[in-house]
Amino acid sequence: MPGEIVSGKENVWNKSKQWYENVENLHSSEIGEPIVAGNFFTAKMSFDCTFKEGGRQQMEEVCVYEVKDGKIASEQYFYNMDQ
Repeated sequence: MPGEIVSGKENVWNKSKQWYENVENLHSSEIGEPIVAGNFFTAKMSFDCTFKEGGRQQMEEVCVYEVKDGKIASEQYFYNMDQ
């Protein structure tokens, strides 16, 4: 959700699980090659899916991850809702 901040491994897992449970049909998805800069990496993600509420949507987003001690410590997603 836009502006939503989630902390803790279990809460992040539940947020992702909730998104997937709202998908009725995943028609296609693609993840681009990562770009690494220091402790960060980014990748483009594209989805064509039908949501249980909201119908079919094509989405593109840029995902930015921060790594600390070999684990993802934070994630940010940048996308438009009005596609």
